[in-house]
Amino acid sequence: MTARILLVTLLLGTPLQAQQPPIGIIDLYGLTQTRPDAVRSALGLKVGDSVPASSEAYIRNLKTLPGVQSASLNPVCCEDGKTILYVGIVEAGSPTITWNPEPTGTALLPDSVRALGSAFEEALWAALRQGDGTEDRSAGHALMHFPEARRIQEQFPAIAAKDFDLLRTVLHTSAAASDRALAAQIIAYTRDKQAVVPDLVTASRDPSELVRNNAVRALVVMASAESVTVKVPPGPFVALLQSPVWTDRNKSSLALMELTASRYPELLAALRPARSALVEMARWRSLGHAGAALTILGRMAGFTEQEIGRVWNGGDREIIIRASQ
Repeated sequence: MTARILLVTLLLGTPLQAQQPPIGIIDLYGLTQTRPDAVRSALGLKVGDSVPASSEAYIRNLKTLPGVQSASLNPVCCEDGKTILYVGIVEAGSPTITWNPEPTGTALLPDSVRALGSAFEEALWAALRQGDGTEDRSAGHALMHFPEARRIQEQFPAIAAKDFDLLRTVLHTSAAASDRALAAQIIAYTRDKQAVVPDLVTASRDPSELVRNNAVRALVVMASAESVTVKVPPGPFVALLQSPVWTDRNKSSLALMELTASRYPELLAALRPARSALVEMARWRSLGHAGAALTILGRMAGFTEQEIGRVWNGGDREIIIRASQ
């Protein structure tokens, strides 16, 4: 039901770092008391506009709304060749998440590894521009279908074996967030996946959004691999569902979609406080981004996988959303 869409979503749920196409969708999250129409009016952007180079002025406008403490603009690639702009609102009294302290260590990755990371980013965006975001996760790590990106990823297991101790040190202690993010990406290619789960769970609370994104993404891939058994604890992802940062919500929902496949009653019960966040996400217009939350809500409501699949493939999402209450 979800395999193809999930593979694409795992890659598309990354902030744009290259030239952005015009806005095709504007979706919101974090609203409990603020009216969506008020947010859209204060934002001052509409479908068809270019993605702004800076979000500062738009955030200032949003913070003038009553009860809005802060906001974020999150452009994401791509739906029908257009940018999806997610607008996150943090209201007074919203749940807060405490990130780990900012690391101050001097450990860095070798220049050769950094260059490989940069080359992968370029290949990733080339793949996305061509609409090729699928990947093979059977080994418990990601290998993209796009040849240039896959060629680079196939070098990561050897680096993870050779420089494992350095990767772990950088991930936990380096003051360079970009190096921590790359370390989170590459360390997941180690042979013993279970051994690095605690490292990646710790990194899921890193102060850097990019580090968290790469760490949680790696855990999602491990949890969803059919030929590798890796036990991933759900607790960190439940908290991230209410993060003000879009990539946290996106990746944590994907992780929880994999973990709730077991339908353990304790896990489904632990998700109840995050129901409102899941409902917001399930109503996002991009089904590739909404589908994980929709699946989780369907399982919370007792729908079968076949029933969830029918809704995913064109049914009325509100059937599951209403039943999840």
